[in-house]
Amino acid sequence: MGRIQDCFKENSDVIVELLSKHLNQIVFKLHRRNIITDSEKLGVECSLSPYLGIRDLFYYIEVNNKSEEFIEVLNQTDNGGIAHLVRLSANYYFTSELKNSEFAIGTDVVLSCEISNDRSVQWFKNGIELSTGSKYTLKNDVLVHQLIILNAQEEDAGDYLCECCYAKTKCRLKAGLQVIKALRDLELVKGETLHLSCKLNRDLNVKWLKNGKEILCDKQTDCKKTSKENLFKYTLRMKDIKMVNSGEYSCVCGNFKTSCFVIITDIPIEQIINARTTEKLYEIQEKKEELAQKEEKIVKEETKLLDMKTEIKNKEMVIKEKIDEIESQKCKLAIKEEEMKQREVQLELKEAKFCELEREKKMLNKDSLTLLQQSEELKFTRANAKVMQNELDSLKDERRELEKRIELLEKYIDNGSETHKNTITEIRETYENMITQMKAEHTDSIANIAKTLEDMQRKQSGICVVS
Repeated sequence: MGRIQDCFKENSDVIVELLSKHLNQIVFKLHRRNIITDSEKLGVECSLSPYLGIRDLFYYIEVNNKSEEFIEVLNQTDNGGIAHLVRLSANYYFTSELKNSEFAIGTDVVLSCEISNDRSVQWFKNGIELSTGSKYTLKNDVLVHQLIILNAQEEDAGDYLCECCYAKTKCRLKAGLQVIKALRDLELVKGETLHLSCKLNRDLNVKWLKNGKEILCDKQTDCKKTSKENLFKYTLRMKDIKMVNSGEYSCVCGNFKTSCFVIITDIPIEQIINARTTEKLYEIQEKKEELAQKEEKIVKEETKLLDMKTEIKNKEMVIKEKIDEIESQKCKLAIKEEEMKQREVQLELKEAKFCELEREKKMLNKDSLTLLQQSEELKFTRANAKVMQNELDSLKDERRELEKRIELLEKYIDNGSETHKNTITEIRETYENMITQMKAEHTDSIANIAKTLEDMQRKQSGICVVS
């Protein structure tokens, strides 16, 4: 599959959703520029679904090598995002891809690929991203990128992937067949038990041959396969062997073959005992080798355990430091909580004072309202006082006129009779009493008004001071 088609495969949902709205317009422009042929245009337009049409369009662009023109058309139809994806796929692709291979256990394996332009890549094994460490080394020389697997073992086999933008190259790495223990030539005595074994790093369906003919298993002949730690041991055991059992024995599977020669002799009992002793010594030697291998594994595991212990200690130190930090933060938080409580108490006191001030304010507002009412009343009283003053002035004027009249009457009385004199005296007394009474009432009302005004002025001055 081409690199433009890789872009479609990886982003098919988004591409179909966006391009299906302008597909006919895009196809028309591509056809007008001779980027696609008439038959290709017809194939896209008559496709059964937008997905199939756009897939075929990407295929035609890939085959005709018209990615740049396709990008220009996408930019003209408000599909800049798709154009960016296509540009990445067109500019970054693998010129040299990974290849399937086998490796020998214990060797360093190098996987290499080359990309069209300088850009970083990502390596994956069985879907898990890899990074440089004790097992892997990632290298790149401008366009050539390499993954080096150090001291490759059986578990390093798998599917490897190198990815750059939407370009991908992958390979399958297999562990090569390795003979851990091959068959060895034997010389046995008639009547003994033949014991042949070989160890491989793979699980195979092997066959045992004698002089090129397959050996069938029966009561006397036993074929077994055992496995341990990814190693497979294949065993052939024949009881009470005879002279005719001499020959070439082989363990085969496909192209794999390991062989040995078995010689069976007829000798005295002493030599038979010596031969059996030799066989036992071989078995003891094999067990020693197995024990040595186990000891090596134990040493490796112990080193791993030591490393793990050191890591655990380091982590414990880090955890202790974090615990100390948390404790210090707790102390700081406790101090802050106490400060907050004190502030809350202060705020409560301030709120209480504020409530008292609000109450005083309400009382003052009430007092101000009453004072306003009283001021209105005083205004009315002042108006009445003015009216009374005017009346008093008019009474004074009347008094003057009456006094003038009295003077005239007195003159007349001097010339008149006693009867008129008494009448005039009564009139004068009555009039003087009326004037005296009106003066007293007027004086009292003016005094009351003055007192009220003074009280109001005092209250107003007190309100101003409080506010």
